[in-house]
Amino acid sequence: MKSIIIVGLGATGFSCVEYFYNLGIPIKVMDTRDNPPNLTKFNKLFNDIPLHLGSLYEPWLLQADKIVVSPGVSLSSPAIQKAIAKGIAIINDIQIFIDALQQRAVKPQVVAITGSNGKSTVVRMVESIANSAGLNPAICGNIGIPVLSLLNKTNIDLFILELSSFQLDIINYLPVEAATVLNITPDHLDRHKDIATYTAVKNKIYLHAANVVHNAEDSATLPQNTSQNANIVSFSSTTPQNNQLGINVSNNQQYLASITNNYLNTDKLMVKGKHNQLNALAAIALSKAININDAAIIKGLKTFKGLEHRCQWVGCYQDVNWFNDSKATNIGSTAACLAGIETNPVKGITLLAGGDGKGVDFSPLTDIIKLRVKNLIVYGKDARKIANTFADYCSVHQSNSLQHAVITAHKIAKRFEAVILSPACSSLDMFDNFAHRGEVFMHLVDDVCSDSYTPST
Repeated sequence: MKSIIIVGLGATGFSCVEYFYNLGIPIKVMDTRDNPPNLTKFNKLFNDIPLHLGSLYEPWLLQADKIVVSPGVSLSSPAIQKAIAKGIAIINDIQIFIDALQQRAVKPQVVAITGSNGKSTVVRMVESIANSAGLNPAICGNIGIPVLSLLNKTNIDLFILELSSFQLDIINYLPVEAATVLNITPDHLDRHKDIATYTAVKNKIYLHAANVVHNAEDSATLPQNTSQNANIVSFSSTTPQNNQLGINVSNNQQYLASITNNYLNTDKLMVKGKHNQLNALAAIALSKAININDAAIIKGLKTFKGLEHRCQWVGCYQDVNWFNDSKATNIGSTAACLAGIETNPVKGITLLAGGDGKGVDFSPLTDIIKLRVKNLIVYGKDARKIANTFADYCSVHQSNSLQHAVITAHKIAKRFEAVILSPACSSLDMFDNFAHRGEVFMHLVDDVCSDSYTPST
């Protein structure tokens, strides 16, 4: 008997195993790792399912009805390519999930979100708005609970899907109420070969969406193919036009707005920066597409605190704003944060950077450092490398610890400026992970900036 092959035993793969097993459909499982995640749990619960570890087992793949691949599995591997050439269907959990929803008499709404940056923030913004509207949303896909683990939850009103290019690469049919590509910057080119292929994969999210939301400031997000009756809306940081959300200026105040309506003063957002204003506009467009009322949209955005460790506002001390961007473990994330934070003067940022750069060239940050960074405080394994790269463009200070870096920043940052931890490096030379680093930073800021702080000796 032919069977379904599940490739990968991470969280997604394990959810696929549970799904097909509960349906009584014959499956086999393989993973290229000798000791994948969930192996112990799999052996305990599913010891009657054939399992192959350590490689892609070609004989199984070439005899399958369907192959279900996890996001980390590249379609370019020779064994997968042979299966594709033989006409064997390659699917993923998202496609299975969408197909299952289509069989329901009453279908919950689905919103799909992708982009190179900001996906998780917009997902969480829409979640906050949906909660304010009294809905019961579920976030899933690239974050949250694997989608197939949510199929038996009948009380969910709205599924908010975050989709990576790895997931979209395999999906062929995605009928959703609303979809967006937030932005496109070069990423995952080792998987997608070139930026044109990567862009085309991202654009697949629009194909069957009833409402399409794109970034008017990024031509790569412009939909190339949509359903015939799709409603198309854009967002930008300029004055809104027809079928567009933007920033309206009135009495020297900025508002998230449509051509007819000011939704919210940007000062009321708890997340800061131009990039988060664009994220909020995308969230408004998606929420309007699923008929959420304005009051819920405004409340949801006003109460959204942002994601932990992603350009997260820590507090304002002596008119200096402090931000935790510990999630910035690469130069692209650091550049986005530096560009988005508003200061007076423009070159008013004290940047804390350092850790293990894993051999990266930091020089692509030169332009944004020259424009925005007044003081650079470096620490950790690659402190000297970072200092040497930017010594000609800002005042550089070396610290032997994150604590010393925070103390130094507190001394040198001036009113209406900002201090940002955005390391552009891995945290593992000094911390358990980026979250640990961010938590330590926030505690240090609270301690150092309090009036009663006394440095340890």
